Amino acid sequence: MKMVRTIFDGLFRVIVVVNMVLLVAIVLITAANVFGRYVMNAPIFWAEELCTRFMMTMGMLAAACGVSMHSHMIIEIFTMRFSLPVRRFINRIADFFMIIIGLVMMVGGCARFFVSLKFYSELPATGLPSYVQDFAIPLAGLLITYASVVSFLDHDSQANPLLATFDREKAVP
Repeated sequence: MKMVRTIFDGLFRVIVVVNMVLLVAIVLITAANVFGRYVMNAPIFWAEELCTRFMMTMGMLAAACGVSMHSHMIIEIFTMRFSLPVRRFINRIADFFMIIIGLVMMVGGCARFFVSLKFYSELPATGLPSYVQDFAIPLAGLLITYASVVSFLDHDSQANPLLATFDREKAVP
């Protein structure tokens, strides 16, 4: 299990770097497109399509990283009023629903990906195969499911930064 956790932790680090690169690419492509459109009067015809695909990929992968870092869905202002056992129970419920969401993303994303493979088509501006826009959905679903299962099964409050914060608050007089 430790090896699997190490692999996924490394994968999450790689995803953060990939998202940074995608964000820089979006900014550069958009800036070049604006310059081309308004200064050179010749826009880059594929810029918007590529930036849209990059943004979709970033969103999916960032959601997976957010789940792994427990920076998702639970609104602390509402849960802070409850006792520690109730907050732990709320976190379990949130993890359970995140597992379901991750599984739906995996199954639905794989189905969409394989349909795109079967009925081959190309994106109009870039000429890329249409399935390239779908690869992030099942990958994000896998990562969300993994992070949520680990959080759900891990009874140690130190594994969840939110619960660790709650434990420190309770220890302070």
